[in-house]
Amino acid sequence: MEPERKQPVVFAAGTNFTWTGGTIGGLADVTLQSGATGTWSTGGKVLNTTIASHGTVTGGGSISGSGTLNNTATGILDITFTGGSQQLVFLNNAGTLNYTGAGVWSTNSAPLMTNSGTWNITGGNWAMVSALTNTGTINIAATRSLTHSNTTNLNAGTVLTGTGTMAVSGGTTTHNFPWTNTTLGFTQSGGTWSLSASNPVVFATGTNFTWTGGTISGLADVTLQSGATGTWSTGGKVLNTALTNNGTVTWSGGQISGSGTVNNTATGILDITFTGGSQQLVFLNNAGTLNYTGAGVWSTNSAPLMTNSGTWNITGGNWTMASALTNTGTINIAATRSLTFSNTINLNAGTVLTGTGTIVINGGTTTHNFPWTNTTLGFTQSGGTWSLSASNPVVFATGTNFTWTGGTISGLADVTLQSGATGTWSTGGKVLNTTITSHGTVTWSGGSISGSGTLNNTATGILDITFTGGSQQLVFLNNAGTLNYTGAGVWSTHSAPLMTNSGTWNITGGNWAMVSAHQHGHDQYRRHAIAHPQQHHEPERGHGAHGHRYDGGQWWHHHAQLPVDQHDPWLHPERRNVEPERKQPVVFATGTNFTGPAERSAGWRM
Repeated sequence: MEPERKQPVVFAAGTNFTWTGGTIGGLADVTLQSGATGTWSTGGKVLNTTIASHGTVTGGGSISGSGTLNNTATGILDITFTGGSQQLVFLNNAGTLNYTGAGVWSTNSAPLMTNSGTWNITGGNWAMVSALTNTGTINIAATRSLTHSNTTNLNAGTVLTGTGTMAVSGGTTTHNFPWTNTTLGFTQSGGTWSLSASNPVVFATGTNFTWTGGTISGLADVTLQSGATGTWSTGGKVLNTALTNNGTVTWSGGQISGSGTVNNTATGILDITFTGGSQQLVFLNNAGTLNYTGAGVWSTNSAPLMTNSGTWNITGGNWTMASALTNTGTINIAATRSLTFSNTINLNAGTVLTGTGTIVINGGTTTHNFPWTNTTLGFTQSGGTWSLSASNPVVFATGTNFTWTGGTISGLADVTLQSGATGTWSTGGKVLNTTITSHGTVTWSGGSISGSGTLNNTATGILDITFTGGSQQLVFLNNAGTLNYTGAGVWSTHSAPLMTNSGTWNITGGNWAMVSAHQHGHDQYRRHAIAHPQQHHEPERGHGAHGHRYDGGQWWHHHAQLPVDQHDPWLHPERRNVEPERKQPVVFATGTNFTGPAERSAGWRM
C-alpha cells in the first residue's frame, strides 16, 4: 500500500533534479523553487502526482501517467527535443514554455494543456493534437507553426505574436477574444474555426489568410484589411459567417459552401483563377473588383444570391450565372468570353455593360431596369424571358449583333437595331410581347415568332426571311424598308396578325400564302404570285411569272396600277346592287395575265 504523504518534496534554489526514467507517484507534490533546476532527459518517465516548477527545467524523454506538470509564473520549461506523443500528462503553463526542437513536437489526443503564461515556439513546429485552453501569450517565430487539431479555446487574455503561422487543421478552435493580426500567417485546412459574439478577427495590411479547407462559423466576422491577402485553394470550404475582403484574395480551387457571405468591398480584389461548377455556394457581394480568369466555364449554383455594385471582369473563360443576380455595377466581358444568365437577374440602374464578349440569356427572367445602348457586346437570347421595364429601352448600335434563337422578349420598353446593326434569328420558337424596331439588317432563318408584340422594319431596315414554314410570323409585321423572302418553299402566314407594307417586298425564293390580313402600298412583286386566301380558295392556284390573281377575300392594293376598293360588293353581298366609287382603274399591261374563278368573274367591276 502506498503510504500517506503529508510532506511534499521541495528542491530549493541552487539544487537540481535529474530525471531520466522511472515513476513518481503518491499523494504529495514535488516542487522546484525559483533558482532550482531540472534536467529531464532520455528515457520514458511516468508521473502520477504533481510537479510544480518555479525554476528552470530542460526536458527530454516522454512523460506519461495521471499526473500534472505545473510550470508556474516564474518557471521556465525548455523542450529541446523533437517527438510525437512525448507530453502525455496535463501541462499547465503560467510561466515560460519554450520549444526549441528542430522538428515537429506533436502532443497526444488525451491530456489537456493550458497556457496563461508565455509560450514560445522558436525551433520547430508544434502540432497541438490535444485539447488546449489559452489565456496567455503564444509567440510563433518566423518559419515556425502552431497547428490546432483538437478542442482549442483561445479565450480572453490571449495574445498571438510572432511572424510564423497559426494553423487550424481539425477539431474546433473557438475564438473568444477580438484579434487584429498584424504579423502572423494564418492557415485553415480543416476543422472548425468558430468566432464567438463580439470577437471578430481582422487581418491587417501585410498579413495573409490561407484557406484550403474546414469551416468558419460563429457570431463574429473575419475581415481582411486593405493590403492584406487571402490564398484560397484546393479543398472544400464552409463559410457560416461573414468574410469581408478589403484586400486581395486569390481563389484558385475548392468550393465554398454554407450559410455565410463573402463581401468584396470597394477596395477589395477577388481573383477567381480556376474552373468549376457549383463552386460558389455562398452569397457573394462584390463592391470592388471581381476577376474571373479561369480557362473554362465557371458555373454558379441555383441557390445563393450574387450582387455586383463594383467591377466584374470576365477575361479568362465563360461564366454561367445559374444563381440569382442583382447588378448595379460594371460588367466587363472580354473578347471571345461570355456571361450567361439562367436565373432571376436584375440589371438595375447604375449597370454598365462593356467589353467585346457576349451576353447570353438562356433561362429564368432577366429584368432590364436601365436604358442601354450596346456599342460593343454580342447579345444572344436562346431561352428565358428578357423583360424591359418602362423607360428602359435597349438599342443595338451600328456594328453590334442581336442573336435570337428562343425565349420571350417582353416589357414596357422597346428593342431597337440601329442602321448598321444586325440580327440573327434562327432555330427555336420565340415570343415577342413588346416592339422590335429594326433600322439594320435582320436574317430570320428559322423558328416562329409569336406573341402580342410588333416587328417594325423601318425605311433603312432589311428583313431577310430565308426559311420555309407555316404560321411562323405570328406577330404584327410592319415593313417600311426591304422585306425579302428567299425560302425554297411556301411561306404561309397565320390568320390572326396583321401585316402592313409601305416599303419593298421581294418574293424571290418560294411562294407566299397571305392568310393574315394585309395592307400594302408600293410593293414590287418578283418571280412568284402572292395568294390572299382570306376566304374559301386554294392558295396554290394561279401563279405565274408576273401574274396576279383574285381568289376571293380582301385584296387591298393602294397604288395607281392595282387598287381594289374594300367596298367591293363581292366582299359585301348586301352592297352588290350599289356601284362602288372607283377613282383609280386597274390596268393589266402587255404580257401580263389575270386569272380568277369563273363564278367570281362578273363580280369585280371597274
